Amino acid sequence: MRATKRCSKCGVEKSLRNDFHRNRHSRDGYTTACKHCRAALYSSTDTARAKRRAYQRSAAGRAKRREYEQTDGYRAKRRAWYESAAGRAWRAAYAEKQYVNGRAWYESAAGQARVRAYYESAAGRAKRKAYSQSDAARAWRRWHYEQNAARYKLKTRSWRRAHRDRVLVYHRARRTRTRVVWPIDFDGLYAAYCGRCGICDQAVERAVVSWDHVVPLAKGGMHCEENLQPTHLSCNVRKGTSPLEEARQRLRIAS
Repeated sequence: MRATKRCSKCGVEKSLRNDFHRNRHSRDGYTTACKHCRAALYSSTDTARAKRRAYQRSAAGRAKRREYEQTDGYRAKRRAWYESAAGRAWRAAYAEKQYVNGRAWYESAAGQARVRAYYESAAGRAKRKAYSQSDAARAWRRWHYEQNAARYKLKTRSWRRAHRDRVLVYHRARRTRTRVVWPIDFDGLYAAYCGRCGICDQAVERAVVSWDHVVPLAKGGMHCEENLQPTHLSCNVRKGTSPLEEARQRLRIAS
């Protein structure tokens, strides 16, 4: 290994060990500028700050910062600081400022474009579907309906008046599917399931049983003995018009 090195600032050949700072990121393990030139450069803090600020605002600085923010090391370091005592204290001290800045970015053109892109992506659709089927979303919808029941009913009546043809077609199709052509032995069907719910497989009393269509009427199912099963009322409501296996999967996740 050579003992001298030419300074990138003054151009003078100087001792490598005595006149240069160590830098583990460089090829030879030392800085490119000597100690004297670096001291002169950073003797004025305003000059150093202005230089760093100019580089950070330049295209090269922004590109390098974006590249570094995508690394696993930066994410791990940021997550560790975020969960540390200093991070929690900083968030508590600047909570209002974070909310204002976040809201301003969200309402900006760039924020709306990014939100719209995520909303239309596969990940966004999957997240919305998972949340819409959660108990928290159901509880919020129930609470919101109770708080705005009159507005919901008015909106429903307005839609039905504006789409009378679609409502008529729906009711005709439903009456056709629910018309009983042959008698249904509900007691025998209850005994065939051994008095257990067809969705959660738990015991259900005959007096409070709720009959569920395995293939929903809204999806072309018929009102016949082969398409009926005894269920709890809560299980039947939770299943809705979804397939039977999907309802069972949601019930297993919730439990």
